Amino acid sequence: MKMKYRFILLISVTIFLLSQSVAQNSSHEKIKGESSKVKVFLLGGQSNMSGWTPLSEVPVELRRNHPEVLIWVDGGEAPGSVSRRWMNLIPGLGKSETFIGPELSFGPELAQYFPDEKIALLKYSYGGTDLVTHWRPPSSGETTGFFYEGFIKSVYDGLAALPVGLEPEIAGMIWMQGESDANQTKEVADEYEFNLTNLVHDIRSEFNVPEMPFVIGQISEALAWDAFGSTIRKAQADLGKKLLNTSTIITTDLGFTDQWHYNGIGEIMLGERFASSMYNIIMAKGLKAQLFNTNDLQNPDVTRVDSLINFNWGTSSPDKAISEGAFSVKWAGYIRSKEAGVHTFYITTTNSVKLWVDDVLIIDGTDNNIENTLSGEIQLNAETYYSIKVEFVKNSDNASIALDWSFNENSRQPVPSTVLYQNPLHTLDKSKWTIKSVDSQVRTAAAYGGAKGTMENSTR
Repeated sequence: MKMKYRFILLISVTIFLLSQSVAQNSSHEKIKGESSKVKVFLLGGQSNMSGWTPLSEVPVELRRNHPEVLIWVDGGEAPGSVSRRWMNLIPGLGKSETFIGPELSFGPELAQYFPDEKIALLKYSYGGTDLVTHWRPPSSGETTGFFYEGFIKSVYDGLAALPVGLEPEIAGMIWMQGESDANQTKEVADEYEFNLTNLVHDIRSEFNVPEMPFVIGQISEALAWDAFGSTIRKAQADLGKKLLNTSTIITTDLGFTDQWHYNGIGEIMLGERFASSMYNIIMAKGLKAQLFNTNDLQNPDVTRVDSLINFNWGTSSPDKAISEGAFSVKWAGYIRSKEAGVHTFYITTTNSVKLWVDDVLIIDGTDNNIENTLSGEIQLNAETYYSIKVEFVKNSDNASIALDWSFNENSRQPVPSTVLYQNPLHTLDKSKWTIKSVDSQVRTAAAYGGAKGTMENSTR
């Protein structure tokens, strides 16, 4: 009887263990089979990217874990205990466990900007490194920099090591570097823009993201690199205006913890500015377009996003769902220029068009089968969102429309997608925040330059 009982017990235990194994395998297969996109942001540079800001200077309420953000830390100064493995974002990922870098605010800000997206940061940096040798990109010729090669390897390693089921999308990169190039020679400083341009091109090419958003942190005005600091800052500002999907953020107003590195509030604000600028580039993708099968702009048949208003449909239609006869199109959204001044808008067309900017009708014209350019002007402030609406009605045999602009003695050019928005971007009102400082005094964010928290040289 005892033997029979033991046998039954043995069978029961075996069945239970097998069922648990099957359940675990099924669960594992389910996770493997699931695919979820994750936005991966790359972080590179020297010590102000590595993080030489003491954690003790960061407000207590900001010293917390952030499970909504994954991070991979690598490079010569990464703390050994957390280096080269994915983990939730925590304080203490600077040069040691008692220091922080811009990731502590950059990641959480991105998570707020993209609440429905998974966010992952991949940081590779080392203090005291220059772009002319250490980070030298392949396109600059001579010997490719050791840290450039290390960065590329680290990105590939990090992507490969992502948790099963996460499908990465390289969404952008931030760069905080240039101090070491500023305190060498004039020749090194003069070469900086050339090398940084090549760095952007080479990284975009390496990862096959030709229009990857790239945000540059302009170096400070610290006396430590005053020799050619102005040359580096100008190069960084100019590049932010020249390259598509590239911008430069201001850091010259941030406070210091020593003669080289930003203090707690400064480092937090640095990360916030990187995030704001990155978000601006990613979201600047064009205007909402409504296409109508009639010429009365009523009851749209097609809704989509157009990055540019530059079409020559001829005798065909703008969409397979739209007839080739009478049709109309309405574009609406917001426009934000990087410069203040009188802006002149031009519409070249063979049809009826109207253009409103800031609810002001500045172009209203009709032309039948004769291509003509209509124009109107309006005063715009820099970095300010204005509503924009364009109405097009086909009333000739050929249909075409092109929207251009010019301002501040710049030549006429197409209005680019990077200044057109479907909706005003969500911006955090930092002037209303209060930050408890290290000395326990309560001050508003504006006291630390918070009013400039999202200031940029350009968003292209």
